[in-house]
Amino acid sequence: MLAIVNKKKRNFGITRRRRKVRGSNFHFKLGFNCPRLNLFSKVKFPSLPSLPSFQKPASAYDIISSFSQTQMRFVISVMSITAASLMLYLYIFSPNGLIARHRIREQIAKEEAELTEIKNENEIINIGNSKFENDQETIERTARSELNLVYPGESIYHESKKEPPAYVLNYQGNRR
Repeated sequence: MLAIVNKKKRNFGITRRRRKVRGSNFHFKLGFNCPRLNLFSKVKFPSLPSLPSFQKPASAYDIISSFSQTQMRFVISVMSITAASLMLYLYIFSPNGLIARHRIREQIAKEEAELTEIKNENEIINIGNSKFENDQETIERTARSELNLVYPGESIYHESKKEPPAYVLNYQGNRR
């Protein structure tokens, strides 16, 4: 039972453990020994199970110093192998690792090949354009063949590429 009692009051046979609160005139009272005030004297509470006692956790220095020299060598070798394998894994498989760099180099080579191909096509086109800028005959030939342009007053005749009809005589004079 916990109660706060004024320091100036009389004791009346109450045994208490005092703990002074700073800057205050009050004390904590943790137990009663007076039969008049003890209301729960005839009530028996079940006992609590015993809790396991916990030890203070050991520091890293205590743990390390408890190893023998052979155990220490084993621990150091296992830790160094683990660290080395982790670094090797990260070097190979990380986003900036060896495999990613290889993929980037392949992509750069592919893009450079495409770039040289496009540059060659551009050179061919530029050579063709320079012919159109300087040579009037090339311009006229291209205009007549591809665009079917003519000078005013000219007529265009095209040869028919169809076969003659079946009733036309062939060169031997026979009907087909």
